[in-house]
Amino acid sequence: PPTQWTASHLNGLKGFVHLFGQRILRRIPGGTIIPWLQKFIQDTNLPREKLVRLMENFHRAYKRQSVSGCPASKTITEEVAKDPLMPIKYTPEELRACLTAAVLQKYLDLMSRRAFTSEQAAVVKGKLDEMQRFRTPVVDAPVAAIGSSSVLPVDSDGLPRDPVDRRIEQAVRRAFDAAAGSLRASVAGSMFSRAVFLWIRELLADFDVPAEVRKDLKKIEAASAFAAEATADAVQLSARSMAASVTVRRNTWLRHWDVDAASQSRVIGLPFKGGKLFDNSPDRHHSFFVVADPLSEEPNPQVAPAPRVLTLRVPEDPGRGSLPFVPVMYPGGYPESVLHKLGGFLHEMTPEDVKKWKVTSADVLNSLLANQPPDTLASTIIKKYTDYEQFLDGFGVFAIGTRYICLLDAEQLSYIDEDSIQNSAFLDPSGCSQTTKDGLYPKAKYAFFHQQSAHADYYNLIRPYLGGAPSDALKTLHSYKVNMDIHTFMNLRQSSLMKLTPSEVKGLLGMNVQDLKINQDKTPVKEWIELQNPEELAKMDAGFPSKIPGGLHLTTISKKLLAFASGGPPDSAAASPFVSSGPALYLLHAFLLTLLLHFFPW
Repeated sequence: PPTQWTASHLNGLKGFVHLFGQRILRRIPGGTIIPWLQKFIQDTNLPREKLVRLMENFHRAYKRQSVSGCPASKTITEEVAKDPLMPIKYTPEELRACLTAAVLQKYLDLMSRRAFTSEQAAVVKGKLDEMQRFRTPVVDAPVAAIGSSSVLPVDSDGLPRDPVDRRIEQAVRRAFDAAAGSLRASVAGSMFSRAVFLWIRELLADFDVPAEVRKDLKKIEAASAFAAEATADAVQLSARSMAASVTVRRNTWLRHWDVDAASQSRVIGLPFKGGKLFDNSPDRHHSFFVVADPLSEEPNPQVAPAPRVLTLRVPEDPGRGSLPFVPVMYPGGYPESVLHKLGGFLHEMTPEDVKKWKVTSADVLNSLLANQPPDTLASTIIKKYTDYEQFLDGFGVFAIGTRYICLLDAEQLSYIDEDSIQNSAFLDPSGCSQTTKDGLYPKAKYAFFHQQSAHADYYNLIRPYLGGAPSDALKTLHSYKVNMDIHTFMNLRQSSLMKLTPSEVKGLLGMNVQDLKINQDKTPVKEWIELQNPEELAKMDAGFPSKIPGGLHLTTISKKLLAFASGGPPDSAAASPFVSSGPALYLLHAFLLTLLLHFFPW
């Protein structure tokens, strides 16, 4: 029984451990399963999706109570991020409480390698999303409880009771959003202006520039320096505007708080860290506010609610001491430095998330696609890269690979050059649509043209692309005696295949010609056989008969029967599409049955 299992038992079952249900996992002694899992996760080659299933079953088996705030023992450090058992040690609730933006920014690369459950990965994605923009800070629940127009405490949507305060709150929120947008634009403009200034200075220093051009460049240098200084001032002014908006909102929400001016001033002067309007502490035990809420009991609608009491817990000088690490925000979507580290968290993203990114290098494209995202997500990622680069070199094609090559549209296929094909011998588009095959074959033919003299080498290189080859190319290839396998043959362009004669098909298949008989009932082999003369088929030595018992040729019978049925001369059926085809045999059976019933009626 599982209660008596040891590490040796688990080693013998390690190929099936992801199938263990909650009942089995719960019965395995904790002193056995935890150390064994730590070693197993480090050494296993189990696919990520199976590891995730194991983590989900483990969490359900050892379900813990929800937590409020982050316990001190659950603080995420570098050692915790390096621990392969991190997904087991943290529930989604604990991860939400303990994973701060600063921790995530520091250890994202390590955490992306862990087999988090879908719920845990969703928590991480939510934390990343919070870093994408300068969000309007939400009102702390204790403060909203005493100043909101709502009966129950709210986090952010509630507005002050006083109508004037409500209008002020709404206007200041809009002002904060506008200042945040202005800040983003000013930062971008300042960086660009400073870059132009430095480029021109380097140009003037490193090159022998004519006097007239130098004079013009000096003017541009001065203008870019002025623009850099102006946009830097705009950054400072926008930041001050945002800070002023926070101060106004804090005063608005605490205006009716019945407390001494010194305490109110200390609260308004708390360091602003983003997220919440006053206190960004995730742990209620370290919060600056404690609220005694009479609505914790069932409210009585006939009795007016008692006032909420807000108590302040704040250090004498909150500005002193070392400030915590402040994470970098991502107002324009995740930067490429973060995209490199997403790992398994990529599966929690949506196409709308990807549209905010900038995928400008094949290295980032490879990092993202190496996580094997679903096709809809991969297609969006590839489009972000091709829209920026408008070119697919060998590195880009390597990143896309066989798994995603079929997702490319006609425009993206046009970005692939012949050198990329030549350096991508691993690529196999045989499972793609006919449009994709048709687009890649001409590029592959040009890329491998110089290898045509070595027939075997050329065939091995061109084989994955033959699904887009025209009939003329196949007719040329049959003389090379390449021994084409039946899978490649059945994936040829059907319109090209139908134009090949039995002798040409025999030349293509070579020693594999017997496989034609084995697959005679499958498309497109069946359609090709129906168009051929049985006598020519018999010459292929593939096992096709040329005659029926009695020595009569099938083609002769087919022609005469079709001519008789149409009322024409015996040779009039020669051009019929049914000559030498399977339907002719059915017609023969019907004709003989009709004669039998006519001359021998029951």
